[in-house]
Amino acid sequence: MAPYCSDLKRAADLAMTNERFASISAKPREGNFTDSSLVLMNWNDCSVYAGRIYTCDSQPTGTALEAQQAQEKIFREVQACLGTKDGSSLGFIVLHHADQPVSITLSIDQPDQKQYAVRVILFGRSS
Repeated sequence: MAPYCSDLKRAADLAMTNERFASISAKPREGNFTDSSLVLMNWNDCSVYAGRIYTCDSQPTGTALEAQQAQEKIFREVQACLGTKDGSSLGFIVLHHADQPVSITLSIDQPDQKQYAVRVILFGRSS
């Protein structure tokens, strides 16, 4: 099991509450973002957007190919952790929690011009 699995499960559970991610929203950032007090183990830049969306970036990689390989590994880890069903396309993977109306996307991002990262975005779907 991935070292961040229990934290990811907690985030998925929070997505189902009326308050969503309010309990883990910390210091305000630019725009409608706040720092998150729930940080996935070995991930970076975890934040909450508009109180409804939880997001973190993976450890950076040097190339797009390495980021793609990391995305595939994370995809398998998230599937094992949450028992998800998936839909995907090149560079973008969508997973749906098996038991709850929670969705997760895994996309490749280039936060700076030299490195790539996989970004996980978790949110509760409306019923």
